[in-house]
Amino acid sequence: MRSTIYRSVALVDEYQRPLKASEKSPKLRIAVAGATGFIGAPLVRSLAAAGHQVVVLGRDREALNRQFDDAQAATYSDAETALFECDALVNLAVRNNHLPGTPEQFRMANVELVKMLHDLAVRTGVRHFIQISSFRAGSPGQDPYGLSKREADDWLLNQDGPPLTILRFPVVQQADFGGRLAVFNAVPSWFGIAKIIGALRPEVSLQTAVDNISTVIANCPPLCRPRLLFVADPKTDDRIYSFSKRVMDVGFAVVVLTAFWWLLAGLWLAVKLDSPGPGIFVQERVGRQRRLFRCYKFRTMRVGARQAGTHELAASEVTSLGRTLRRLKLDELPQVINLLKGEMSLVGPRPCLPMQHDLIETRRARDVFGVLPGVTGLSQIRDIDMSRPEALALSDEEYLYRRSILTDLAILLATLRGSGLSDRTTPTTNT
Repeated sequence: MRSTIYRSVALVDEYQRPLKASEKSPKLRIAVAGATGFIGAPLVRSLAAAGHQVVVLGRDREALNRQFDDAQAATYSDAETALFECDALVNLAVRNNHLPGTPEQFRMANVELVKMLHDLAVRTGVRHFIQISSFRAGSPGQDPYGLSKREADDWLLNQDGPPLTILRFPVVQQADFGGRLAVFNAVPSWFGIAKIIGALRPEVSLQTAVDNISTVIANCPPLCRPRLLFVADPKTDDRIYSFSKRVMDVGFAVVVLTAFWWLLAGLWLAVKLDSPGPGIFVQERVGRQRRLFRCYKFRTMRVGARQAGTHELAASEVTSLGRTLRRLKLDELPQVINLLKGEMSLVGPRPCLPMQHDLIETRRARDVFGVLPGVTGLSQIRDIDMSRPEALALSDEEYLYRRSILTDLAILLATLRGSGLSDRTTPTTNT
């Protein structure tokens, strides 16, 4: 599976060009904290095989020496000497979410240790601090693991010190399942359990994780701003995910058209009676690969409203019924036609207008047009609308890495619960 490095969050410039296999990277001195973990051990071997000088950090020097006889070992308490003149410090030390523990135990391992290592990096002149984080840090909820990882990331982004890169990974998939999924190791490989689980959730292979960390180490510019990067195995060629997504789209459209035709007819009639004009509003939108398509909605604007983003229109241009339809998201129901035609999906980036050039260019640069636009999406439940094109494109891009069956279902559930608002209009002012 191809290795992919993604950009995210408005902290970063374009990610530096990855080194080609034919190019020679300089030999570096690299410290790895948490080297005995399932990512740390193969990372150390990979770095050593590339000719880099590796320093492994942990709590037990003897255990480190036994596992890494070709690397310098040091404990956290005496790491200062070992860290001098290091080109990079990679922090993989973590209390993982499969372990029990109190919130304070997670904070000690995932926050306080990060602060200590960063302080060491500042005092010893480490040239690049690399924090390995998790997708859960972006949506922590009430999970002590996600909350502690988010706290550490936020703290690091507000510190002075060496150039910082935070890499957020989803589930890192090894050859065998671990934790609660270990029961599936007994299932024959021909059954395709790994592919099914891979479609259900975002994940990254162990080799992809190691390759991306190595690439970041080799490509850190000397004076770069803090960077928050997402790494995931792409869903582009995942046939199970693509098939499941299409089944959900078509299934939803068929249910709406057959079981709720009376609601569609009633809303169409109500729109026509509420204000002069058609019941269905048809507008060109920008779809996958920037192809234009005709998007269908119940009309919520008065006839004669100019072609522009909703945030550019006055609130007075929305009809009285239109405000209710927008609040309940019922104006989107005619898009079941676009679902059946394969022009849209239930979940994806919201389609923009052809004249929204800034948003189109920002989305193009972030490969957002590689997927079908959606009736709802990650940005919508986060209440990010088209009045903030850069923030919207960044959030849309994040969806590319988080895509999975469970992610899409969670976004749909959040939408049904009322998360997010429709695009804001410009408030009407009295003159």
